[in-house]
Amino acid sequence: MSLKWYEINEAIEDAKETIRVVDVKVNQMAGIISGKLKICDVDSDILCKLKSELKNFNMHTFKWKD
Repeated sequence: MSLKWYEINEAIEDAKETIRVVDVKVNQMAGIISGKLKICDVDSDILCKLKSELKNFNMHTFKWKD
């Protein structure tokens, strides 16, 4: 069975929409977990990953470093 061009395009558009929805949910979740990382005893590996990622964010300009 081979995929038709429109099926491929439909799958790509569906994937883009899924990623967009996930991005919105991540933003909502970040607001929920803010201030709760210590209380909830978040795994240290996850905290290290978050801290590493946040090193690239400038809290004075509110922009990510390139």
